[in-house]
Amino acid sequence: MSTSEDLSLQFKVLNVSVAPRILQRCEELCLVHSIPAEDFIDQWLAYAASNSHALAPSVDALDRMERTELQKQPKPQPVTPQSHRIIMETTPIHTPVRQNLQVEMTESPQRVESTPLSVLSESFSNRSDAGAAVHSFGESTDFKERCSRNLSIKIHNSSVKGKYMHEKFLAKRGCLDAMSAWVVGDICRRHSLELSKEKLKQYSGEMTICGRICSQTQGKLDESSIFCEGLLEPYRGQRVKLNLNKIKNVRLFPGQSVALSGNNTKDWFSVAEAFTVAPLPPSQAPNLEETVQIMVAAGPFTVPENLLYEPLEPLLNHVLESKPNILILMGPFLDAGHPHLDDLCESFDTFFESIIDRIMQRVPGGMSVVLVPSHKDAHNHVVFPSLPYSLKRSYDNLYLAPNPFMLDVEGVVIAGSTADVLFHLGKVEFAKGAFQDRIGQIVWHIFNQRSFYPLHPPNSELRVDYQLLEQRAMLEKAPHVMILPSNFRHFAKVMENCVIVNPERLTKGSGGGTFAKIEVRAGPKDNKVCERVSCSIIRV
Repeated sequence: MSTSEDLSLQFKVLNVSVAPRILQRCEELCLVHSIPAEDFIDQWLAYAASNSHALAPSVDALDRMERTELQKQPKPQPVTPQSHRIIMETTPIHTPVRQNLQVEMTESPQRVESTPLSVLSESFSNRSDAGAAVHSFGESTDFKERCSRNLSIKIHNSSVKGKYMHEKFLAKRGCLDAMSAWVVGDICRRHSLELSKEKLKQYSGEMTICGRICSQTQGKLDESSIFCEGLLEPYRGQRVKLNLNKIKNVRLFPGQSVALSGNNTKDWFSVAEAFTVAPLPPSQAPNLEETVQIMVAAGPFTVPENLLYEPLEPLLNHVLESKPNILILMGPFLDAGHPHLDDLCESFDTFFESIIDRIMQRVPGGMSVVLVPSHKDAHNHVVFPSLPYSLKRSYDNLYLAPNPFMLDVEGVVIAGSTADVLFHLGKVEFAKGAFQDRIGQIVWHIFNQRSFYPLHPPNSELRVDYQLLEQRAMLEKAPHVMILPSNFRHFAKVMENCVIVNPERLTKGSGGGTFAKIEVRAGPKDNKVCERVSCSIIRV
């Protein structure tokens, strides 16, 4: 299949109509910048969402994306004999320090055939703006007046009872229905709604119904094929097609729990008003006596060209310089899609432990490290929600959290997930009307649906266990800080008195990415925590 045909197919999946000349321009960008069609579509969606563009590209928008995004992405460097390095005695990595990692081929000629070769990333080495703050939120922080004592850290839902990925269809359906009923109950209470009990296929007239949004097609929701699947009680899961002509502003996505008022005709339901908002109650404000400082970085932690984990070195240098109270590292650490995994000379588990051991050796005493897994990790369970990492060696200051996670740090509730829920929702969401902050509206879905991952069916890269989702991925209260790494451009903003931070990734393609510094300043309980939070996004 040609690039043009592939691009056309990708746009059709998104229900986006693209003119031939626009398609030709997209193909030119793919060829010039050596980008596969599928990756180009993902980059365009991320750029369009970050810059409030329509999903259908224009020539001007594509030109701007090329100038601001594509031209800044480093191109892969050819492998030369001078670039070859032998690393470690059994694996391609043991420490991120380049001088200790590399052993010249001439020093170990007897191991050239049996040890994998790795190539240092010239693109990463030649990155620009290293250490620069690319985004700031709140008051500027210099990371000096931090808490000097060991902090109390509690991890919620860190253990799993029973089997997972063994759920049967009826159990899965029951979990979905229970989660929707909980959300719909809050929506009805907030808006003082009384649900109609009549069956959707047997009654004509004014009704207020509830259920989940669904579609008969895959990909982005299309207005002509949006359905509501009623809850088991009282609608027995019956589906009704929705007519949204009377609604001016609405945002819907598959799996969204809603209450709808309108006129039912048995064949379709004319929606007069859609109720989707039921904000989470806030967490109790902590009585902080000292400032808490946190550093957050999300994987991948190495570039596609090698398994040297070069970006970890400048990150750890920042850690040693800033000395935050907590370092949160969010996977994947060993991305299952990395092209050089077959070069490893030991098990994934042993290789992962060597990375963590090197990190813990560099971390100063008194600093806590929290590891959050990813469904993309080759050495961990692929299920989402993800189980905590398992390590043979224990460290006094190392905490193993699940994904999604929720921490209680001296009363400050910090939550997050490595699943790119923002990007997944952005690809399928249907929006009608004018909305200024698209990313903010996507974040709203998480709070209103009380779930770290409300999308159903999930993105194809996730293997969701719905019993685990019901147990460990639902939100009862809004955290003070939520960390959501995404392919969308980095940001920090306030939603529901919660500071949402997208630190992006530590690596971006073959170049350096970004990480986040977060500070929660001391203050009494009567002050909103979001007003005491500062954040800086730093280029690695």
